[in-house]
Amino acid sequence: MKEYEYVGVMLAVAAYVLIVMGYLENGFFLGCLASTMLASYFYMIRLIPSFLLQVFFICANIYGLVNIGVI
Repeated sequence: MKEYEYVGVMLAVAAYVLIVMGYLENGFFLGCLASTMLASYFYMIRLIPSFLLQVFFICANIYGLVNIGVI
């Protein structure tokens, strides 16, 4: 399960780079995936505050997708 944390962090960094470079759609989708992986990891190890923070980031990425007209 620790792999979820490593991959989630790497995907979050890649999503941030994509968003900063202007590839909003790809960045938000990758951000959703990264936050989902991290949320599942934090839920399994019972770190509820970190889990809820990742749920917030999932919602923020979905909000970004809605605002750019993808969803």
